[in-house]
Amino acid sequence: MMEACKDVVAVIIDASPEHRIHTWGGSVAAPLALVQGLPLIQRLISQLVEVGIAKIFVGNASSAVRKVLEKTTPDGVTIVVLDIGNEQSVLAAVLDELHAGPCRLLVAAANIACSTEAIRQVLSRPTTNWIAGWRPSPETAPPRKRDSEPCLCLLDQASVDGPLRFWIERQARLGRNLESLPLPARSHKEFRENEKGPAVCVRIEDAVDLEIANFLLAPAEERYARVSGTAGGYWSRPIAEHLLLCNPFFPPQSFFDQLAARLPQVLRFYPSGHEHLARRVGEMTRRPPQHVAVGNGVADLIQALYAVLDPYLAIPTPTFNGFQIALPAERVFCFLLREPLFDLDVNKFGDFARERGATAAVVINPNNPSGRLVASQDLRRLARVLESAACRLIVDESFIDFPANGRAESIEPYLSDHPNLIVLKSLGKVYGLGGMRLGYMLSADEDLVATVRDRLPLWNVNGIGEYALWLLPEYEAELLESLHRIRIERENFEASLRAIDGMQVTPSATNYVFCRLPDEWPTGTMLKRILAIEHNILIRECAYQAMRDSDRYIRLTVRSSFENNHLVSALHKVWRVVPQSQAKTSIGGSRKAE
Repeated sequence: MMEACKDVVAVIIDASPEHRIHTWGGSVAAPLALVQGLPLIQRLISQLVEVGIAKIFVGNASSAVRKVLEKTTPDGVTIVVLDIGNEQSVLAAVLDELHAGPCRLLVAAANIACSTEAIRQVLSRPTTNWIAGWRPSPETAPPRKRDSEPCLCLLDQASVDGPLRFWIERQARLGRNLESLPLPARSHKEFRENEKGPAVCVRIEDAVDLEIANFLLAPAEERYARVSGTAGGYWSRPIAEHLLLCNPFFPPQSFFDQLAARLPQVLRFYPSGHEHLARRVGEMTRRPPQHVAVGNGVADLIQALYAVLDPYLAIPTPTFNGFQIALPAERVFCFLLREPLFDLDVNKFGDFARERGATAAVVINPNNPSGRLVASQDLRRLARVLESAACRLIVDESFIDFPANGRAESIEPYLSDHPNLIVLKSLGKVYGLGGMRLGYMLSADEDLVATVRDRLPLWNVNGIGEYALWLLPEYEAELLESLHRIRIERENFEASLRAIDGMQVTPSATNYVFCRLPDEWPTGTMLKRILAIEHNILIRECAYQAMRDSDRYIRLTVRSSFENNHLVSALHKVWRVVPQSQAKTSIGGSRKAE
């Protein structure tokens, strides 16, 4: 046992059966919910024993919990069950039993799932940072002496409610310190990995919390397997991701408050159909509604558009490959952009598209992953060249708001001048609402728009997305402020990445940065795996891109200063520990669509 824990007594509160976790497989009392194959309370007790605690009090244990305790109590450990009321009563009874001498009390709720490292971190704090003299008393009473009374520490402050929380707050007013472990499951920024494993503490209130706990407390390889092959759902698989490309500084909390207030109406009724949504987006874009088709994200619109056009496609690469993977490979012609800036030469691209007999050409502007912006006058010239060859020009402007001059370079105002021009835009990117799944298509070709609409389901946009179209105009000032902040963070992020010896950073106009890894570093695929396993950070490797040396490139989303600095620090650590002989080993890539 740990010498430092010989004077520690653990108290597990709220082990009653009233709090239950409900899933489609049934419901179970929270202390008996399974995390990594073990009931929560069995897992917690084994961890307490592992760190050297030999006496454990359990308050208000149900009969089912008692059976678990009877089966799992190890030799040399004493477990005392107290059925005497609320948490304050349990703690008071423990104090009475331990009145003979000083000790430290570690208090944990029975619905807490944590790593053993989390418990070690709490126990390693100086005794002076634990609460002393904690028995409820008038506020005028003098504090008890720390060297003669039990001290109290909470494994998870958030798990304490009611009278016990009121008492804790009173202790704080008396100047007595309280140290508690933060909850990384609520904010992946708090996840910490070290040689003893991550410090994780999750309060299990419902089935989602249980899913989060089983993810964060899984072995590192299992965590990586659960996030490496998917894109999204990270709210239930918390990871510090620099992969998805949504604005991290918008919307403000007031937006979500307004949304929540109307959710019963929004969710109880069916959403509107295309005509109503087209009018809303038409107001947003200053276009007549007959020029508008609204989709469940851009991916929805690509499928419907391709079903109408059945195109042979010319596309500059590297770029967002959602436009490519939606077609058979023999219908896609890739125009390779030149390093190091990957800027688009519209004249050469126009010639390329015509020579190959393409019936549609795609330009993502600004480009993903390079972040490079094409001037609207160049795109208009390209549209005219392609029109003479009966070729449509599809411009995806999902990131056009991020550059300082982006809106001025949008080609939307010129739709009526170019009948072969189609503009697509995902609203989730700029508004920071990837889960909203809302996008639109614009074209002055009304017959094309009507036919695309016919290919879409009647209710392809949910009620939340529809209501957001009403709310977002109220937050234009906040949006502009968030975009300004992104530009500042991007400049700082790029500077930090360039400071890494050998890292080549493509100057970006957007909320992501495209980098070529130093030649002696691991491949992008290997780097992604290392960062996920050792630091719980997820990035986009570019091995799937149609380009030279694709697995030497990564794309990193710009997030807060804290997150960006944490990633840069992890990159430094990765290179210091990766053996040189393994640095260039690749474990393969796959076709992605983010």
